[in-house]
Amino acid sequence: MHIAAFVAIGVAAAIGFTLYDFRDEFPTLPQICAHLPSPLTPARYADRIAPGQCPWEASFGFKKSFNGTFVSGLEVSRFCPDEASMDLTKCKWLSIDSQASLDFPALSEHLDNRAGGYAKFRVRFSGWESLWPGHHGYRGAYAGHVLVDRFGAVEPITLPSAQ
Repeated sequence: MHIAAFVAIGVAAAIGFTLYDFRDEFPTLPQICAHLPSPLTPARYADRIAPGQCPWEASFGFKKSFNGTFVSGLEVSRFCPDEASMDLTKCKWLSIDSQASLDFPALSEHLDNRAGGYAKFRVRFSGWESLWPGHHGYRGAYAGHVLVDRFGAVEPITLPSAQ
């Protein structure tokens, strides 16, 4: 599977170079990468990849299970695995789409209105972790990045008070 992905990247790059042969300038890496889809990122999270970021810079590993604490709010989406025990240097930025939180109304409701305050959840989910450490999430403050596929369990610890 990985070999096929790299072959596809090579073919797309070759096409890009050929198209640029008719221009006066040599293409830059961001120009090439802007036209390459990432074969290692699930399609439903394609919008989470920064514009111009090359597929090999935005690759995620195989799907695996995670357990830990999730803190969510305005500009915060922090997941600390159990083994990190809230050591912020080991916490990761969590990307969640509406499909992942579908079975948990308390979480879905909070995610729709993060400006209402911070919430803390005990979670179990499956997802894809970034293969590249450091500088993820809001202001690049997180050591890792995880794309959530599906939550298996969500237990609210604290929810924002109703206003």
